[in-house]
Amino acid sequence: MRVKKQKRHRKAFRFYTACFGFRELFKVLCDGTFVHHLLLNKITPADTALANALGAPVKIFTTRCVLGELRSLGNSYAESLNAARNLLTAKCDHEKQKSAISCITNIIGENNSEHFFVATQDAELQKKFQKVCSMFSSPQHHSI
Repeated sequence: MRVKKQKRHRKAFRFYTACFGFRELFKVLCDGTFVHHLLLNKITPADTALANALGAPVKIFTTRCVLGELRSLGNSYAESLNAARNLLTAKCDHEKQKSAISCITNIIGENNSEHFFVATQDAELQKKFQKVCSMFSSPQHHSI
C-alpha cells in the first residue's frame, strides 16, 4: 500500500478513535471476499499488513456464516476457507446460517456497540456501510 494511502487511512482511524469511541487493538470483521483478496494478492500475515496500514494493532474476526458461505463455494475457495478458519470468530446470534452480508450487518447493528471495522471487497456491503458512515458524519448528527 502506498504511503499516501496509509497516511489517509491512519487519519481516518484517528477520527473514529476521537469521535466514536473506537480504541486500539482495533477489531476488524472480515468477510470471505476480503480473505480471498488477501490470499490472491499474497498479503500475509494479514494482521501485520492491517496493523501497518492502520497504525495500530488489530484483531481480525470472521463469523460462522462467512465460513459457511466460503464452504458452499466449493474447492476454488478452499484455501480462503482454511485461512478464514484461523481467524477469531465473532459471535452471531441467529439460529440458521445467513448470507455473509446479512450476518455482518446484523453483528454491526444500528450502533456498532462492539466497535468493529468491516473489511470487505463486496461492493454491495461497502455501499451499505458507506451510507451509515455518511449519516454519522453529516452536520445534523453532531452535537455541541
